[in-house]
Amino acid sequence: QRLGVPLRNGASTVGIISGAYNFGNSLLAPQLGNLSDHHGRRPYLLFSVVVSATLTCCFPFTRRAWAAAALRFTTGVLNASSTVSKAYLADLTNAERGVPASERALLFGYFGAVWAIARSTGSAVSGALTGVSLPLLGIDASANPFITPCLVMSTFLGMVFLVAVV
Repeated sequence: QRLGVPLRNGASTVGIISGAYNFGNSLLAPQLGNLSDHHGRRPYLLFSVVVSATLTCCFPFTRRAWAAAALRFTTGVLNASSTVSKAYLADLTNAERGVPASERALLFGYFGAVWAIARSTGSAVSGALTGVSLPLLGIDASANPFITPCLVMSTFLGMVFLVAVV
């Protein structure tokens, strides 16, 4: 209702909004990975976290499905954290650093597992917080059910940014 979508189209709209991030990410992530080869990994990782935190915080204020999909698409286009993180892991685990191929494969496996757990946990927490009000913080989810999960996720991303900077 909040996005102006009839209930009968709700599932497909959720799929489009969710898929918009992955589609956008697949378009530009390789180029951002290449840029990180030339300019360093850190600036692109930090930029990705800032983009994710900022645009996630903006999401609950969209009022149309097309705007929500465009916001998620933009987040995906500008977020290269997965690609650049894998490139950074490759930098740290190459043969010149004395990391055997078997250990490198294991580290990439752990990376994939941690990434999947983080994405799943984030989605589960977001789902659980949808519609939850936080009166002590002045957050009324009855008017905007997505505000709490987006603010919580943005807060976590802000903490990740601070840890990465330090």
